[in-house]
Amino acid sequence: MFEKRILTISIDAELKNQNSGQSRHWSTAHREKKIMTTALQQGRILYPGDGNLRFGVFSKEIMPHPFDCIIDLTVTRILGKGQRLFDPDSIIRGNCKQLIDAIVDANLLVDDSSRHVGRVLGMQDASQRDRGPAIEITFWESPDEQNLSCS
Repeated sequence: MFEKRILTISIDAELKNQNSGQSRHWSTAHREKKIMTTALQQGRILYPGDGNLRFGVFSKEIMPHPFDCIIDLTVTRILGKGQRLFDPDSIIRGNCKQLIDAIVDANLLVDDSSRHVGRVLGMQDASQRDRGPAIEITFWESPDEQNLSCS
């Protein structure tokens, strides 16, 4: 599991846990998705590469079509100065859903169903506080994938 890394994107956005619960009104989710969409378009490709390639350029010139295989995701919350670690069960709740929706809208994934996303693992990194708050999204070839055209 999580052995064949395909792509890592770094975005300047904050992963929130919404510990008070998701709002029932659509406007909160819509606002969070807009924030994630903007941050994703301004994000940088860390792998493959060195972070000098903007995601917007990558998605138009290098990868104009979504992955045609099952993808596993790791979503890493990079803590900023003074931030505390979430409880482990809170990492991928909150606005992580809107982040994955933004990834679908950016045409990296066909959709966020189990036909296209295998596993999602939430992690936290308190060792890079000078970069945070930020999010790293890593795409991995799923071991459940039968199609060899993933990369």
